[in-house]
Amino acid sequence: MIARRSGLAVRQEQILAVQQAVMALPLDLRTALILFEYEGQTTAEIAEALACTPKAVENRLYRARLLLKRALFSAHSVAAGRASRSLVG
Repeated sequence: MIARRSGLAVRQEQILAVQQAVMALPLDLRTALILFEYEGQTTAEIAEALACTPKAVENRLYRARLLLKRALFSAHSVAAGRASRSLVG
């Protein structure tokens, strides 16, 4: 049972990290990402809503995903370093 709670706690931490990383994105990138990934809109629909081209939406999605990967990798690296230090000390 302890292992299950630990797994649940880890999952909740992961969800929180993703939410925080998404909210830290610049507004134009965050908007495109949320409309595409969470609302299921197409790039054409997003382009119409944001008054830009579908290619601009694709570019925003690419940059948003890149920033998310960097933020989440950085957060994971910091957490892993913290965990290894606590095991040693």
